[in-house]
Amino acid sequence: MTAAALRPPKVPRPTPAPRTSDPALRRLAGRLLAAAPAEQARIVAEFWSGVGRSGAPMITPTATPGRYLVTFLWRDPMTCGVPLPDVLLFVNRLTDERDLARSLMSRIAGTDIWHLTYEVSSRWRAGYAFLPLDAERSLLAEGDQVRLRSALDAGRTDPFGSDTVWARGGGLRSVVSLPEAPPEPWRHLRPAVPAGRLDLRTSPDLPGYPGRRVWVHRPAGIPDGAPLPVLVLLDGDVWAQHVPFLPSLANLMADGMIPPMVTVLPDSGSRDRRWTELTDQRPVVDAIVDHLVPWATGGDGHLGITVAGASLGGLTAVAAALLRPDRVTGAAGLSSSLWWNPAGDPVPPAHRWALDCAPGPRLDLQVGLQEWVLLPPHHEFTDVLRSAGHDVTLTEFDGGHDHACWRGGLADALVRLHDAERAAA
Repeated sequence: MTAAALRPPKVPRPTPAPRTSDPALRRLAGRLLAAAPAEQARIVAEFWSGVGRSGAPMITPTATPGRYLVTFLWRDPMTCGVPLPDVLLFVNRLTDERDLARSLMSRIAGTDIWHLTYEVSSRWRAGYAFLPLDAERSLLAEGDQVRLRSALDAGRTDPFGSDTVWARGGGLRSVVSLPEAPPEPWRHLRPAVPAGRLDLRTSPDLPGYPGRRVWVHRPAGIPDGAPLPVLVLLDGDVWAQHVPFLPSLANLMADGMIPPMVTVLPDSGSRDRRWTELTDQRPVVDAIVDHLVPWATGGDGHLGITVAGASLGGLTAVAAALLRPDRVTGAAGLSSSLWWNPAGDPVPPAHRWALDCAPGPRLDLQVGLQEWVLLPPHHEFTDVLRSAGHDVTLTEFDGGHDHACWRGGLADALVRLHDAERAAA
């Protein structure tokens, strides 16, 4: 089966994204309508000056507790005095790729102010980008998912935003976090915390696992050869380079939130190789447990292996715990690709793994409330795990299929897994 045949289903949003209007923008439009041309220019300049000071998007509480208006802004360059035909706002899992017209921004007539407002919960976090449309405007009608994805990968970050995150296409997304979004206290390495040692190596061809780059992180203050548990972090190139997670690990270990551990981060390689490997779980799991971990750590791992990953990596992490409970003590699956059922079996593969595995490994699952394709399968899978006696935690975050959510969620998952292990000791 080709990698293309294994892509997740493109299902339209079950309900439209919660688009609305912002009273502040309505008032601004009213002022401009009533003003003389010279005054209009001053009002617009003052508006952008204020945005430059306060940042964007604009976040405003509504009259309903826990609900906010989030207004995204894009300043039109007005090349040769002519505004852009359209600006597409891409917000992770609020933008429906099957209905792009709903994500087109509005422009206040006669100005360079493009805007779009959503009403969201106080716990929401998302990556977003802008796609000014000119020659690309045909994307709205073509339905060419490959071309659309390529265009979105080149989307522009928010010049008024304060946070960014890497996106799998290789570009950056701006990040918006509402006041009650999950905190990320371990994300940045604190000055007093030693980073530990990170080695980049190249693995040989191992049985069932071709050679690749592998990052190996050892905590500071632990002598080489000391017995330590092992964390295998799938899509290691992402977590080592693009969405750096090692600062979080160092902080967590320094705070005693997780024990000292060796972390193995294997490169996922090309997109097609990633799809091929991470959808053929048994041989890859066996290769990681039996060959990669001993090679990378010099034999560490007899204190237990935890496997973690996101999306397809999350599915493989779950498979590792349920297919190899003899070595894997826990798994963290972030937005795991539980849609995966290539044969269309009545009992999906992940359910079979759960039913065939005796209780033992701990599983920590997370899924976004905006992930309309993944949310029901996560509920079903959690029910199957619990009915089979497995120790599982399911956490729902208000967000999508997004490294902006996973970078903090991974830290939280490791803490919960360690807390459960400590409680059982």
